[in-house]
Amino acid sequence: MKKIIGIQQGLDDIKKGLISLGYNVIDLDENDYMDVLVYKANGEDVSYSNMTNNLNSKGILLINATDKSIEDIDYMIKKRVYSPLFQ
Repeated sequence: MKKIIGIQQGLDDIKKGLISLGYNVIDLDENDYMDVLVYKANGEDVSYSNMTNNLNSKGILLINATDKSIEDIDYMIKKRVYSPLFQ
């Protein structure tokens, strides 16, 4: 079964990259079940109101895409390696 990846608005290059790798990518605003949430934050401006609506998915993997390549993100998804909320 393909992993469902929720992605924060504005991360179009990452979204295209994940789709090209075969992931099922949905927008964060869809309020749907997701296995992984990819967002971008510098530790100061995380939009918790949008993110927390979707965290009801049990075992969701949070990946901060800041300074990460599509290969880094793919590795984290496959290995379920957690990314810190603040760097």
